[in-house]
Amino acid sequence: MRVNHLHLMVPDVPAACVFFEKDFELRKVRGNSTATYPQNFHFGFFLDSEAKVNAIHGRMAADGLPVAAPAREHSYSFYVDTPGGFLVEVGA
Repeated sequence: MRVNHLHLMVPDVPAACVFFEKDFELRKVRGNSTATYPQNFHFGFFLDSEAKVNAIHGRMAADGLPVAAPAREHSYSFYVDTPGGFLVEVGA
């Protein structure tokens, strides 16, 4: 996945780094700050196939993360709570 930059403020930087590096292939450049996000704050990764959504979902479920199965609502997607205290949507 290609992201130019994402400034997220989290209470547990190491846990958030592991989550985003493993499941989304992102890397931490710098920073260590905290904030309170508005209710339902989230961002999404939209992939080019449902198979890729299923692969990420499967990896997260295998790691024991509490993720509901992908569903078809506005897209084929699922949400996952992050160590930073906000939601990430993964869809196609």
